[in-house]
Amino acid sequence: MSLSALFDIRDGAPQPADLTLAVVGTVVYCVLRYIGELALRPLGWALGTKDAIDNLKFTEQSIKFLHHTIATVYGLWYITRQPWYDDVDLVWAEFASQTLDTEFKLYYLIQIGFHSMSLIFHFVEQRRTDYYAMLIHHVATVILVFVSYSLNYTRIGALVFLVHDFSDVFGCALKLSVLVDDCCCCIVSLTQPTHRMSPYCVYLDTYTSFRLGRFCFSL
Repeated sequence: MSLSALFDIRDGAPQPADLTLAVVGTVVYCVLRYIGELALRPLGWALGTKDAIDNLKFTEQSIKFLHHTIATVYGLWYITRQPWYDDVDLVWAEFASQTLDTEFKLYYLIQIGFHSMSLIFHFVEQRRTDYYAMLIHHVATVILVFVSYSLNYTRIGALVFLVHDFSDVFGCALKLSVLVDDCCCCIVSLTQPTHRMSPYCVYLDTYTSFRLGRFCFSL
């Protein structure tokens, strides 16, 4: 039985019942995060983390790296097949009444689960100098993804997910390489596929800024 059938996720506009999967996804992510930290600690020590704090950071970044990698692969597979990937005008077409298929809903709801988990674990992780800055970041992210799904502002939301997940893959790789003193590996990885996605990021940011500016001047 598929996830969509199990949670009765159907094609159409977002429904309040859809958020059941987001709640379950949050719980599952929390469990996986806890188990993953226990399982990855020996790997961190084996790769040369200096102390317990670095080892903990290694496990956290490893889990984030796995999520962002899987989300990027799925996002590229799904989103690049959609007409609104190349024609951003279609992102805003039929706003608030766009029909979402089950594959799109699963992608969005699982992303909500991940970011909700990140907010929950922020309260149990060891406090760092950027604690309050990251708290604001997590709270704002969760609010944005919930509201964007509820209002069916999901196409631009999916593009934002894709751009951020793609860059976060390499951001996590950089942090991991520093933690295990293997910067050379990271530098090589950063020079590979990033150039392919960067032009699209610039295109999306420029176009969105232009549309926002035009909207503001029309008020």
